[in-house]
Amino acid sequence: MQVFTATDVGAAVRATRREKNLSQAQLADRVGVSREWVSRFERGRARAELQLVLDLLDAVGLQVALEPGEGDDA
Repeated sequence: MQVFTATDVGAAVRATRREKNLSQAQLADRVGVSREWVSRFERGRARAELQLVLDLLDAVGLQVALEPGEGDDA
């Protein structure tokens, strides 16, 4: 799955959380944030430090893979 925006990341977290039958409150407890914050994150409206995002992804079983973008000269 490719994601390009915060909204895409949030939607991926929401879909995976639901597949695993986790509530927002359960996910929040696992990561140490509020249920409201999880709700905002899933809608692409929460700002977070990178480590918190990685912890959230790990809690639902997702991981990040970095690849060069198409057309980049890097």
